[in-house]
Amino acid sequence: EKSCRLIEADCHKMPFENQSFDCGYAIYSLKYFVNLEPILQEIARVLKPGGRFVVYDLVKTSNFDEKCEEHT
Repeated sequence: EKSCRLIEADCHKMPFENQSFDCGYAIYSLKYFVNLEPILQEIARVLKPGGRFVVYDLVKTSNFDEKCEEHT
């Protein structure tokens, strides 16, 4: 009970100090945002140096090109 808290917040401005977390994750959530840059910057802000961020998401697009190095 005391080791887990549920906090509802805006992912663009999280209510945490800089370098607060060793790790973080996003599951089926980033696909709903058009511009990921500010969100990823905010995640980087709250992660400790060397922290890990894990993403599990599905992105469906006809623009994916498996031969393009940037897409893989």
